[in-house]
Amino acid sequence: MESYLELPLRAKSLLKYSLPDISYPFRVLDAKESFTKGEDLPFALMLRRLQQRNSHGHIDWKKDEPAMQRLAEILAEGDSRDLVIVQGADWRVVIGEVDVSSELVAIQRGDDVVALLSPRKDGRLNLAVYRPLEATSAQLIIALAQNPSPETGVGLRANNWEYAKDCAASAGQMYSVHHGKAYLSYWPFGLGINSSRQANAMWFKQRYLIPRLASQVAAELDVYDSLADNA
Repeated sequence: MESYLELPLRAKSLLKYSLPDISYPFRVLDAKESFTKGEDLPFALMLRRLQQRNSHGHIDWKKDEPAMQRLAEILAEGDSRDLVIVQGADWRVVIGEVDVSSELVAIQRGDDVVALLSPRKDGRLNLAVYRPLEATSAQLIIALAQNPSPETGVGLRANNWEYAKDCAASAGQMYSVHHGKAYLSYWPFGLGINSSRQANAMWFKQRYLIPRLASQVAAELDVYDSLADNA
């Protein structure tokens, strides 16, 4: 198992890459190379470790978000697409605009919306993301976006959307809430409208959040998926 260190970056590196002044996780070997030979920082692995650190329950999880956002910007530099299809070996999701007044499954943490999912015509998922994706949120997205089986669909449901709704109704989401982790929530009448069709002000106002750039979200999902063994 690899050893990791949490280290502050030198002022020169913070300035060069416009990174916040926090401690960053490094593999011991990467830290040696970067700090003694002046090589570029391992941005993808830094982000992957921050995703893991930020997913822990009952922490100041917003503290690491500016660094995660900046690392995603670095990894997606030059890619300004607002719609991206991102996929791994056994999953696929379309990152772009989601209608906040339609039927939704949300990824939430505490009192904040992290991401919204809505159905496509083929039963697969559209995704809009509003906060940097820590490990639990990324894991939820990838799990819900898995490729359907011709025989069993997705988790014994007809498609990804039906599976997402089923997962949002599971008892495990309440455990995640209790432990301060990201969780799923189902909004049948759009974000912030409860089952009695009344507006919940705390959630309704988040309809006006601006989604993050699709290419940056794609970079985060790629990093989480491809570097899973390094977490």
